[in-house]
Amino acid sequence: MTGNLEDTLEGVLEHCGLNVGKRNLLDAIDAAGGDKTRKNKGVAGRGESLPDAVKDKILHYASYYPECDFSASGLCHTAQQTA
Repeated sequence: MTGNLEDTLEGVLEHCGLNVGKRNLLDAIDAAGGDKTRKNKGVAGRGESLPDAVKDKILHYASYYPECDFSASGLCHTAQQTA
C-alpha cells in the first residue's frame, strides 16, 4: 500500500460497507504496527533458493492462468512456455 494507510483502510472499509469508527481503526493500525507482528515482505531474488521441484510446481499452477501477468513474480516468461 502506498500513501496514507489510514485513508487507504478507510476507503476499503467504506467500499465493503463497514463502519468500524475512527478510534477502532487507529487502534487496529497501532496494534498491527508492533514489533511482534509478521509482515510479508517481497524481496527480489528470494525465490531463487527454492528447490527446482517447488519452482516447477509453481510454474505448473501458473500455467492454468494464461491470462494473468506473473511478470512481477518473475514467472511470466517461464509460465508462458509451460502453458
